[in-house]
Amino acid sequence: MKNKIVLWGKNEQEEKILLAIELIDKENMVKIHQFPAAVVTEEFNKQLMTSWKNGEEVPFPAEVVTLDRPLSVTDDLLPETILVDRTDVISRAKAEWHFVVLSSKLYELYSSELADIKEKVTKMDEYKSSVWEEMKGFWTKVQQQVYDKNLFREHANNLRKGSDEVFESLKSMRKSLDNEFKAESKKHYENFLGQLDEIKTKIESGKSLQPLFEELKKMQSTFKNIKFTRDDRNKLWNKIDAAFKILKEKKYGKSGEPSASNALGRLKNRYEGLMKAIDRMKGSIEKDLRDKNGQSQQAGRAMGQLEAQLREARVGMINERINSKQVKLKDMIATKAELEKRMAKEEARAKKQAERAEMDAKKQEKKEEIKQKIAKESKSAVDPAEAEKLKKAAEQIAESKKNKNVIPPIVAAVTESEVNPAAEAISPEPQVQEEEPAVVEEPATNEEPKVETDGEDSIMDKIEDAIEDIGEVIEDVVDALKDKAEEVIEVVKEAAKEAKDNIDLAMNEEE
Repeated sequence: MKNKIVLWGKNEQEEKILLAIELIDKENMVKIHQFPAAVVTEEFNKQLMTSWKNGEEVPFPAEVVTLDRPLSVTDDLLPETILVDRTDVISRAKAEWHFVVLSSKLYELYSSELADIKEKVTKMDEYKSSVWEEMKGFWTKVQQQVYDKNLFREHANNLRKGSDEVFESLKSMRKSLDNEFKAESKKHYENFLGQLDEIKTKIESGKSLQPLFEELKKMQSTFKNIKFTRDDRNKLWNKIDAAFKILKEKKYGKSGEPSASNALGRLKNRYEGLMKAIDRMKGSIEKDLRDKNGQSQQAGRAMGQLEAQLREARVGMINERINSKQVKLKDMIATKAELEKRMAKEEARAKKQAERAEMDAKKQEKKEEIKQKIAKESKSAVDPAEAEKLKKAAEQIAESKKNKNVIPPIVAAVTESEVNPAAEAISPEPQVQEEEPAVVEEPATNEEPKVETDGEDSIMDKIEDAIEDIGEVIEDVVDALKDKAEEVIEVVKEAAKEAKDNIDLAMNEEE
């Protein structure tokens, strides 16, 4: 964009003149040099068209008439006494030069602000993060103006060069401070490691767990108030978290929780974090709306078209930022509804698990009773010698059916031993008279003699009951494995969803 133009025109006497018009942007003024046609040679005209327009010095003839005229948005660039054929060139120069003046003022404003920051950095004895943030904010404003093409390339390069110098000075100060900070962080890191090793030793030696919990909590509070490097902080936090998990396992078992469902607890923690993020997002949108209203009000008081356009562009950017945040807020609210639904499902699952645990306890109690009963009754079961006698009696009864009405003596012996426990031992040989066999009359009821075998029958019944109980246990184990598989799938889905939400939340907080 040139700040000099050359063209032919006429003065108020209708005399042909050559006009050389230049913008003095720092003074917001236009110089109009008038050369009579009689003194304008071909060589001089060429010098004006090339060298002078490109910023080189060209000697003017003595007949030149120079007119200073302020640049105004409302007034014409040329006085009424001067007429030109190319009025379009004059109109375009007026519009462009007005922008040049505004851009130059903006450059001067930024140059002054940069000089103040440079002076502040020069007087600093040590690095200050507040000055670094101030410099970052300044450079962000400059970049935005360059992106919007409100600054010329030369001005933008000058500001960039000055900003680089300030950043280099701040980086040099920060490097020295970082070395001191790393050494201090390492010192605190080693101190905490020693305390953690001491706590682990106490855990392994079987010390009381509750005091160790309190000691770890105190250490965690102290840890949060100490500045560490990112690497030291992450490593130390993982070690403290691992120590808490070991203590929880010692106190509550492998679940690490006293009673509530782990999945439900994680969902509740995630829900609480999401609610805080929603509140922050709403606050951020409200802040943007206030900023938008402020920019709109300032746009109404803008000094010139350029400033008004700059304000309008800023309002447009704020609108886009608000729209983006509203979309993210909508997603957060949808996630909130989903979490509420999943929490209700997990609560129902936890209730079902509690009922199942109670039922399993009752079953276990019943099985223990059956086991004790079987053990007790087994002691009073039939003596093995008596069981052998009963078996032989049963065989002889089967044989007597063939011989009809002959009662084996062993049956009589068994019967007698049941009636009279003091009876003498029965000889296994049948006592039969030599002359004629003893015949026993058939009972009137025509019933066969019975042999008591209640002991064997009761043992078989108990074995069958035990087999049925084992079958029930197997079914319970299969059901428990199915439920556990469902819980594992839910936990995996939840972990994936939680990772995605954390990324979204982190991006929202950065914005």
